[in-house]
Amino acid sequence: MSSAAPVEISPSSVAAPVPDRIQFREFKILLRAERFGDPQSFHDFWKIVKHTARSLAIETVKTDKTHEHRIREVMFFDTPDYTLYNNHFILRARRFYRNGWLAKEHRLALKFRHPDREVATAVNVHPAIAAVSKIRFKEELLSERGQVGGMRAIYSHGCVLESPSDVLNQRVRDIATVFPVLQSIGIRPRAQLDVVNNIFIEEVFEEIGRIGFGDKVWAEATVAIWRNRHTEVPLVGEFAYQIEFDSLDKLHKKPRELSEALYKALQLDAREWIHMGNTKTALVYRLGNAPVHNDE
Repeated sequence: MSSAAPVEISPSSVAAPVPDRIQFREFKILLRAERFGDPQSFHDFWKIVKHTARSLAIETVKTDKTHEHRIREVMFFDTPDYTLYNNHFILRARRFYRNGWLAKEHRLALKFRHPDREVATAVNVHPAIAAVSKIRFKEELLSERGQVGGMRAIYSHGCVLESPSDVLNQRVRDIATVFPVLQSIGIRPRAQLDVVNNIFIEEVFEEIGRIGFGDKVWAEATVAIWRNRHTEVPLVGEFAYQIEFDSLDKLHKKPRELSEALYKALQLDAREWIHMGNTKTALVYRLGNAPVHNDE
């Protein structure tokens, strides 16, 4: 049965045969979407990033893709009482625009996001169907709640399925068959799943540069701005950069320390641009009336 209250997941029943390794560290800073009203605003924010990086002897490179904005549609799916999210799961669909038209392909992602690394590692997000899929296990660095200049970690263990859009509704409808781990929290194969708060998000996405942290470690820096597609009301933005590696334990000291130093310093230097909140997903869920028990 479905319930809004969190359900304790038994790792022994959902763990993957071979645990997935963390291979990404992604640093995220929420931004005030209203500050990004034109292409120049992306350039203005990048200048702040460059200034902060220079003060820490961190290298930056402006990419050739700068000012090439991409438009994507983002939707979250859940039960009316947020059974997925209240149990730390996120079900997100993302579709891409090409030449002004929605592409036929889409990406359907299931994520389990939790502050405890061992809990996140134990959950098996692998699909039970034959499909083109990618496993993404990340340590995500977020700002401290209610203040700037700090850092906290949550762990995102996810799977992304790629397929034509005509299978989207079918896979959402039978989501517990696609991802058996969801049966452990009471989601039935035919559970009612709708777009969360009926919010269809228009995402303006830009790769604004690359950041070098030494030891040949580079990160792509991006800015994403979310608007309500129906009302065009700005929701929130996000600046992010991500480091990829074979194993978290093998990430060298210099890039680890420099990437963290940039994250903390940038929050202070870009204080006027920052949106005080937890995550973009949390903001969308809290626009509704159902109780939210997930405090990510």
